[in-house]
Amino acid sequence: MRGALDDALVRGLTTLGSLSRTLGRAGGHGRAGTTLLRDLIVELQAGRAPTESPLEDRLVDQLRRHGLPAPVRQHEVALPDGSVARIDLAYPDRLLGIEADGRVWHSGRSDFSRDRRRANRLAALGWTLLRYCWADLERGRDVADEVVGLRDRKVG
Repeated sequence: MRGALDDALVRGLTTLGSLSRTLGRAGGHGRAGTTLLRDLIVELQAGRAPTESPLEDRLVDQLRRHGLPAPVRQHEVALPDGSVARIDLAYPDRLLGIEADGRVWHSGRSDFSRDRRRANRLAALGWTLLRYCWADLERGRDVADEVVGLRDRKVG
């Protein structure tokens, strides 16, 4: 359900306020899914940005399953030229970013080049980016260990 909710919010199909009002009117006890939806709305209202893909959701779930704290979603980094680079998942205190590379958004030549330029600009600011695709989800513990190894390093 979280992926569907995030998708609807990112696409502008609904708002948290609209969902809360609808739950208030029609989401009584005993109605399937209302508890989960209420919990997701509370989490989003607490400042968690929605993910932008099911792959990002799965990566967050995998990190949590292996004992890591949830990363910041859609973290924005100000670049020296005044532009902003957005990282899918981040541990900003460790300058560690995680990119979820699905085929839809990362398959064209211009997408590939743009991603590399952005990664280089972030690296110049001290960020380390890890990149994962769907196949990497099969390596659950290995992925978590890679993230832990970089999270535990000294920054600065």
